[in-house]
Amino acid sequence: MIDQLTVEEIDFMCVFDISSRDNLITSITSVMEFIEDDMTEIADNVLKKLSSMDDAEFNGLELYPTY
Repeated sequence: MIDQLTVEEIDFMCVFDISSRDNLITSITSVMEFIEDDMTEIADNVLKKLSSMDDAEFNGLELYPTY
């Protein structure tokens, strides 16, 4: 799973609360109605990937923005 995250998805996640997988899912979900159309695909993909991984796998992610 870790290598399946794109650079864009990692950058997207780094805008939110990345202190835990649950916090990140909650943060993204809370703003979904405000995300513009071109970002909804990335947001949806991130939520799907976060939901399919466990906390241990999330904690192994290196979440550093590339921007």
